[in-house]
Amino acid sequence: MIKVTIDPGHNEKSNVSPTVRGYIEGVQMYKLAGFLAAELNARGITTEVTRKKITDDPAIADRGKLAAKNGSAMFISLHSNAPCTDKNGK
Repeated sequence: MIKVTIDPGHNEKSNVSPTVRGYIEGVQMYKLAGFLAAELNARGITTEVTRKKITDDPAIADRGKLAAKNGSAMFISLHSNAPCTDKNGK
């Protein structure tokens, strides 16, 4: 069976968007990780998520070690790099 470790990058307070009110990368990637895990599980792929709770904030090295420890074939670290302004400042 294939196993994938999903890392919803950052933590719940990291990378607040300077342009999109209410967008916090750490929160949105946590939500995305849940959707991705559900889709992969539905297709027979076992998943492990590095942040079990939104308040979890494991060190990046520990996130990678988890993937190695659980025998994952793939480690996916989710990031959006919080949207920034365009050339017009919008």
